[in-house]
Amino acid sequence: MERVDAQVFVNDTRSPESERRELLNFLTYLQKALSNAQKVDPDATVQIYLWDSVTYEHLIRVIGRNLQHIMADSNLKKLAWLFPAEELIENAKLRSANAPITIVRNAVQALVAAPIPHYYSLLALAREFRLPSKPGTVQFEFRVPAIFEDPLSDQVPSERAHEIWTRMGEPRPWSQQVSQLRSTVTTKLRATASIVSRLRMDLKGALRSRSPKISEIKPPSTLNGVSADGQIWYAYARLNAQVVALEHTISMATPVHEREARYLAARLDVEITGTAADQAAVSLKLSRGPGVRIYRLGLNSREAKFEPGDFLCALSPASMADFHTRRIQDVTSGVQLPYDFPKWIKPFGYATSLTATKLLAIDRENLLVAVYFDPPIDRFLRSIEADLDLSCDVVLDKQVKDFLTARLETALKAIGNPPLAVSAGAPTAQVIGKAAPKKASQHVPVEEVLWGTASLAQERTGRNVASIRSALEATGVNLNDSQWAALQAAVEQRLALIWGPPGTGKSETLRAILLGLLLDAHLAGKAIRILVTSNTYDATDNVVLKTFERILKLGPNVTGQVRLVRLRSDAKEDAPGLPSGINLLNDPQAPEIRELHALLGSGNSSVIVSAPPQQVTKFAGVHGNAAEPLFDVVLIDEASQMDMASAVLALAPLAKGGSVIVVGDPKQLPPIQQVEAPVGLETLVGSVYDFMADHRKISYVSLLKNYRSNETIVGFSRFAGYPANLTSMFSDLRIATDAPLPKSRPADWPESLEFAEELSMLLDPSQPITAFVYPEGRSSQWNDFEAQTVAALLVLLRRHLKQSLENDPSASGSELHTAKSFWGTGVGVVTPHRAHKALVVSRLQSIFEPLGDDPQLIREAVNTVERFQGQQRDVIIASYALGDPDAIADEDEFLLSLNRFNVMSSRPRAKLIVLASQEVINHLPSDIQIMRDSRLLKYFAETYLDRRSDISIPFREGDTASARVGSYRYKQC
Repeated sequence: MERVDAQVFVNDTRSPESERRELLNFLTYLQKALSNAQKVDPDATVQIYLWDSVTYEHLIRVIGRNLQHIMADSNLKKLAWLFPAEELIENAKLRSANAPITIVRNAVQALVAAPIPHYYSLLALAREFRLPSKPGTVQFEFRVPAIFEDPLSDQVPSERAHEIWTRMGEPRPWSQQVSQLRSTVTTKLRATASIVSRLRMDLKGALRSRSPKISEIKPPSTLNGVSADGQIWYAYARLNAQVVALEHTISMATPVHEREARYLAARLDVEITGTAADQAAVSLKLSRGPGVRIYRLGLNSREAKFEPGDFLCALSPASMADFHTRRIQDVTSGVQLPYDFPKWIKPFGYATSLTATKLLAIDRENLLVAVYFDPPIDRFLRSIEADLDLSCDVVLDKQVKDFLTARLETALKAIGNPPLAVSAGAPTAQVIGKAAPKKASQHVPVEEVLWGTASLAQERTGRNVASIRSALEATGVNLNDSQWAALQAAVEQRLALIWGPPGTGKSETLRAILLGLLLDAHLAGKAIRILVTSNTYDATDNVVLKTFERILKLGPNVTGQVRLVRLRSDAKEDAPGLPSGINLLNDPQAPEIRELHALLGSGNSSVIVSAPPQQVTKFAGVHGNAAEPLFDVVLIDEASQMDMASAVLALAPLAKGGSVIVVGDPKQLPPIQQVEAPVGLETLVGSVYDFMADHRKISYVSLLKNYRSNETIVGFSRFAGYPANLTSMFSDLRIATDAPLPKSRPADWPESLEFAEELSMLLDPSQPITAFVYPEGRSSQWNDFEAQTVAALLVLLRRHLKQSLENDPSASGSELHTAKSFWGTGVGVVTPHRAHKALVVSRLQSIFEPLGDDPQLIREAVNTVERFQGQQRDVIIASYALGDPDAIADEDEFLLSLNRFNVMSSRPRAKLIVLASQEVINHLPSDIQIMRDSRLLKYFAETYLDRRSDISIPFREGDTASARVGSYRYKQC
């Protein structure tokens, strides 16, 4: 069943009651049509075509306003998941290429070109883009009353609704107005159906997706025996994973050149072989063993979003546009797969499972890429090159695989629905369409963390901070008062929440906590089992590697016997510099993993394990129980970036009487989520830090001494929402130069750049924060003026910036930066877009590479906010690039994010320079939350920088000298 006869439901009165009546009539009509189709065929499918997303979003809003009435009707309830309101979690199965809703306009925009100026409206397109007419027939003209059609919009003019709602009798009778509205809507339905028919004809044989069964329109599936909150965590995680998969499917349907232009794919021109490959391997610092292939990277793929270690990748011939939808047997000419192939590679599997590869290395300067295939697969691919040639004109794409939800299901089922979950869980009937389970399962230790959170935070561990502090100080540990306070909460409370603003010595505090717990256990003659986890290996390594080094240096006489372990997946490398036996591949069948599991289970030896959450579940479930009580302490670092689904994995193996330490910064970037959280449950499914602080209302202990930045930069951080008593340890840090910056053009100034005294003004060492705000109005992805200005500023700094900062007590010497230190620790350029990053990098390399600076170091000094999180530089230059109001409006949530701007502004130690168009500063988002978030950037530019003057900065437009006039702003110190 694809469509039914036209039926129009007119909301003829501006009232909630009228809207509700017509909405319920509409849904009842739709439900009856679906039910009738199922009576004929229980496996009947459905596809609903809407012209544009405006209509779809309006339906969602209307259903949201009337959700309680829909949910109260057992016959209509499931249709709420056809148009899911913001209070619901969508059914992940309906968010796929086989979704029941098709937005026709999206297909038109991608596939159709018609002789229509300015705007492809529904009616105009239906008149031009239709099925061929049969001889002797008159084509339907899709005409509606002129007052009901706007050539630049698909919506009925709002005045018509006003006339109907107010029952105006002039200039047309009210009944005629309603009749004309019905006629217009009917005509638009016919127009949509006509366009769909034409698209079907044009795409016949190219469409592989199927319409879903009507029976599949329902709430998301639930897990048996799992708590109410667990059902929500699982449904939300599945939905996020499905959206990632859908976006990948959509991306792979676009041409290679489009994916390359969006930095999603890399063109590999040719495989390098022979002596040239040996030389390339040396350049890439690789051993050229079996399965390793080295390719020449395409010139336009330098900025592609790939990093060494990416293991979910696949190669495909550029000539096979549909390679990712083909089966293995389609691309191998039926050649039988070898017996020694992995069992998950089958003839009917997707071709990308055969060409799946791991990216070993990428050299963007020398245009080299190295990938790795399992040797048996590599040999087989070589043998079938006549049918599947991967030696030249190859495309490297990322693949998508959901590792989280299966492990989350395992952990949630192991936790079950314990007694505290029954009484403290969130109501689920209106979120996932099923009431919370009432039957309680057996007690598990982790339930105290997830549902008895407030009580747990009040319980004491029995440890004494005074003795721990004495033991730590005896080993040379020296903390400030707020760090000691955080350590006290961590060791004395069974649940501690620690807020670590940037530069406050969070990692050093956590190392002290770990060492203190170990020393305390040794002095008490007890064993302690500690898990350290975070979302990334880098984050956990930042804490544990120095901790391990310190423990090994102190020796067992001080710390007692302790087993140190760093678990990793087979896609990650060992951490360098660790003694044998610390790095362990997390293979549940490996003897050393089973031995470690038994050691933890016995509770007789002290152990510190570091692992990301998914590896925790894989390890804890060696014997089938992911909630086996293995750890006395679970420490979660970077908790503001870890979502609750991942946190559950890490918390599940907590031991009876165990304690939890949650550490993060809610003002940094949050977890990456593909869909908005259900309204009212944002803190339930958001970060584990927000879950503790906002959902469970746990008080935090804050680190209050910033060791990174001067007081001007820290003062701005306080406005971002950091504690009012956050202070700078080194309040007068300033950049230092070997001489006053020049006011006139130096004789050896680069020919490609203009010079002006205003550049030196922006770099004034006495002003820690400066900005140039100017009207621009045109740039969308990149901005040549800002790229040239960044380059000019860095030329001055490269010539004059000293390695040591003024008023830095740890400063040693007064030498200028070397090339390595300048690009590695001296400066950083933050920009939102890869296109602008590429332009800036190109400018910088053209200037500094001839001087001997390493082009790779230059590239690494220019990056996005996400890449700079956790780093610091003496000087940060932020280049916003955008000026086009439409482009800004399209990306306002991204550009104006409070957390994103806060991350950027908290990276510099002594100097922050911001280049931004007035259009970015002035933009007023339509979304209220984005509006609130934008306050930080607006406050920065319009209020915090309290001194300003008009200046002009020159640049080159082609061969012509030009200039941007704008406002120089700085903070009076």
